[in-house]
Amino acid sequence: MKEKYEVDNKLIEEKTEYDKEKLSKKLKLVRNEFTTAGKYEMPLIKKQEIDLDEIDLWNYTKTKLQDEDNKHKTIHFFTYDWLFENVYEKPELAMERLSQYYAILSPEFSLYWDMPRALQIYSTFKNRWCGAFFQKHGMKVIPTVCCAGEDSYDFCFDGIEQGSVVAVSTYCREEYKREFMKSYNKMMEVIKPAGIICYGTPFEEMTGNIKVISPFDQEELIATMGFDNYMKKYLSGELLLPKGAWGNDFSKTLCKKDWDILRNACYERANHKCAICGYETDDLDAHEVWDFNIETKTQTLIDIIALCSRCHGVKHIRNSQRLGFGENAKRHFMKVNNCNELEFATHLTKAQIDFEERNKIYRWKMIANLERFGGKDIKIKEVHIPLIKSEYKEDELNLLKNECDFTPRILDININNYEGTITIICDKTNKIEWFDNKLNLIDTKFNFSEKFITKFSVKNLDLPYITFKLTGDYGEKISKKFYLQ
Repeated sequence: MKEKYEVDNKLIEEKTEYDKEKLSKKLKLVRNEFTTAGKYEMPLIKKQEIDLDEIDLWNYTKTKLQDEDNKHKTIHFFTYDWLFENVYEKPELAMERLSQYYAILSPEFSLYWDMPRALQIYSTFKNRWCGAFFQKHGMKVIPTVCCAGEDSYDFCFDGIEQGSVVAVSTYCREEYKREFMKSYNKMMEVIKPAGIICYGTPFEEMTGNIKVISPFDQEELIATMGFDNYMKKYLSGELLLPKGAWGNDFSKTLCKKDWDILRNACYERANHKCAICGYETDDLDAHEVWDFNIETKTQTLIDIIALCSRCHGVKHIRNSQRLGFGENAKRHFMKVNNCNELEFATHLTKAQIDFEERNKIYRWKMIANLERFGGKDIKIKEVHIPLIKSEYKEDELNLLKNECDFTPRILDININNYEGTITIICDKTNKIEWFDNKLNLIDTKFNFSEKFITKFSVKNLDLPYITFKLTGDYGEKISKKFYLQ
C-alpha cells in the first residue's frame, strides 16, 4: 500500500517499510513539519478558543490512561524538566495519555538566566514544537510563556499568535519579581493575549484577563482535612526562612572557630543521632531553629539541633528543589511524619503563607543566648545593613538603556534590600567607582568584557547616600544618589 508523506512542503510517495522508517527518523531529526515564526523559526502554536472558566490545572506527573475522573482538566508541566522530557522525545506515546484531557499547556522547558543562549532557544523550540504537534492531532493547546531577561525577547514570544490565551507561572518567582514583570509587560505588548492563566499568586502590577490557579487548593484541603489538621505542623521549626533572615545564621556571621564550638557541642548532645528521624550517623549537620515575631520584628534562637542530610534537606526545601532533590525531600518528610502527599502540600502551603507574610520585613533583630548551646564566651557580631532608596525611576532606566552614544550606558539597576546590595548592569564600561557623600572613593571594580554586571554591598556603611561613576573609552557617566536609611 502506498502512503504519502509531507517533507519540506513536498509530497513524497513511499513504497517500502524501509523508506517509511527512514522518513520517520528524518522527521524526528529535522522537526520542520510545522509552520514557523520568528528569527529562529519557532513552530507556530495557533490561536484557539479557550474558555478560562473551564480551566482546572492537573500536573502532568499525575496523568494516566483512561483517567475518567480528570478528563475535564488541563494538563500543566510546571515541574522538573526530566519528568516530562519524553513528551518531546516520544510525543506519540505521550499523546496516548494526554489526548483525553480538556487541554494542555505547552511544556515549560526551563530557561535559566545562566544557560547558554543556544540552550535557551532550544528550550523555547521544544515548547512550541510540542504545542504544534498536539494541536495537529486535534488537541487544545495553551502556549506557556517563559523568558530569561531582555536578551531572550528576540525569540521567547515567537511561535504564539496574537490574541491567544497563554499561561505563565509566578510560583517561587518572588525573588525575581522585577525581572518577571518586565518580561510580563513585554509579553502583553507583543502577544496581546486574550487571557492569561497564572500558576501561582499574581503580582499586583500584572494586568489583563487573568485566571489564577493556586499550586495548592487551600479551600479544598481544608474541606477535606478539617482546619485543625490543615494547620498542623509535622516537623518542628520552619521550612522557609524569610528573606530578611537569610544572612543571619551563625554559620555565616560567626568566625569559623566560634561556629565550630557551637556545632561540636550540638553533635555531642545528639549522640550520633538525627534529632528528627533518629538516624544514627557521624555525618550530621548543625541546624539553627528560630522563632519569628512579626510584631516585634525579632528572631529568637530556640535551639541548635543535629540533623542527617535528608532531614536537613527538608528544612531547606527550596534549596533541595533548586538542586533537583525536591522529590527526595518530600518523600522523606512523608515517611518521617507518616503522612500523605496531600498533607505534605498542606504543610508547605502554610509555610509559604508564613514566608510571604514575613518577607514584608527587611531586617530582623536577632535574640540569642549562645551560652545555652555551649558558646559561653562567644560574642554576637551586630551587622548594620541600611535600607537603600534610589533616585532613579523606572521610566528613567528605560531611557538610559536606549541611549545610542559611545559613552558608558546603564542597562539596569537592581536593588536587593534583603541583602543590602545594588547590582549594576552596564556596557561600554571599563570600570565602576563608588563614592560616599563627600566624594571619597569607597570601592573600584574593573571590567574586561562587553557587558559589565557588578554588585555592591552597603553592609556596615553609615552614610547618608552613595553614588557611582562609570568610566569607558569615550567618556564617563555619574549616577544619581542612592540614599541609605
